[in-house]
Amino acid sequence: MQRTHSTSKRPSLHRQAALAALFCSILALPASGATRSAEVGLLRALETASLLVIGQIDEVTPLLHMGYAAHLSVERVLRPQSDASRLAGQSIEFVWEETSPRIRPRLSAGQRVVVALEPGPTASIWKQRIPDPARRAALRSLAAGGQGYLQGASAGMLGALEHYLALTQAARRGEAGATYLSQLAATAPPRLALDAVLRLKHEPKLIEALTPAAGEALIAAMLRSDADSTARMALQLVEEERPAVLLPLLEARIGSLGAKAPVPLLAARAALQDGLPADLEEQLMESGSEEQRKTAVRWATGPEAGERLRHAMLRDRSPAVREAALLRLARLEGSTAASDLLQGFEDREPSVQYAAARALASFGPEVLPDLRRAIDRGSPQGSKAAVVAITLMPGGEARHALEELARDHEDPAVRALARISLGQPLDEDH
Repeated sequence: MQRTHSTSKRPSLHRQAALAALFCSILALPASGATRSAEVGLLRALETASLLVIGQIDEVTPLLHMGYAAHLSVERVLRPQSDASRLAGQSIEFVWEETSPRIRPRLSAGQRVVVALEPGPTASIWKQRIPDPARRAALRSLAAGGQGYLQGASAGMLGALEHYLALTQAARRGEAGATYLSQLAATAPPRLALDAVLRLKHEPKLIEALTPAAGEALIAAMLRSDADSTARMALQLVEEERPAVLLPLLEARIGSLGAKAPVPLLAARAALQDGLPADLEEQLMESGSEEQRKTAVRWATGPEAGERLRHAMLRDRSPAVREAALLRLARLEGSTAASDLLQGFEDREPSVQYAAARALASFGPEVLPDLRRAIDRGSPQGSKAAVVAITLMPGGEARHALEELARDHEDPAVRALARISLGQPLDEDH
């Protein structure tokens, strides 16, 4: 039976990730890490753990095979439970595992921590680690795969967390939930702050429920200098979801500062207004600050935007600005800018080359002739990037173009890359 191929859908997420890794190698890009680390799920652990307490670590004991046990003196229980209040003032023991003997244990004696705990482990290895059945029966485990702990919690942040955890499920998705999550984003240690922003981002009802007070806290999260991932994610939330409640707050914060205002505030306001004031845009374009120039090109608009973006794409000294200018030009002008976007293939920075490939691929088969010319007439670097663009393009026409390249192109490097993209063996006799 002849195998058929889908011609109407984009590559699966799994294949897209594999292709991205391949092209990072081809274009000499550094492999991108996951958007979140293994610390995902702290907020969920605090919400759902069978026991949530704050206290001080008295001692940490290493066990066999990278296991650890800690004794915690409980100060208080943070989520009310019928039988948990009696634990205040007592010592409890909990355990976790590290993934390598080279990793220092995540907790140490003397630390004051919030811990989310689950029932003790049942795997047979724990019988070797803790042979005493009575001790083992009393054990608890760190929740969220060992990530259910929080250090550096201020009194104000703990208050916001306790109020949030006391809400009903319905209230957590409403105005109160949005307010406390915004406060956590602004004040919590980075791991919990990032989870709070992600919860806001992934719950549309929470965006709708933002009040001016919550908006102020979200602005504070965007300006955090001690939590870069949180600040970036908070700005991304505003740019993607565009909560209207923030506009007057941003206007008040920015006031007459103009280009002197913090860049995240300028970017957030630009997102809400779909552009910058013309005079401010021009001022930021000429700035010595990479972040200001990047903000200017990301939100460039108006009759002179195309010219400014083309100049920045080709001339700016910052790869991040050149990439942002290329992507904005693609968004504003679509496939009519294809000939300009092709110049991104010749950029000295692989990240710009890959951005050009993604942008051109998004236009579909209408730019295949342009990409074929780039393969036939461009530099070796440009030829590779053009093949990458065709590979990223959905549909049967793109696949057919790759099959032709793999079979007929005179350049063996192009044939090889096309075969790799198709998942075919490099041996052309097969």
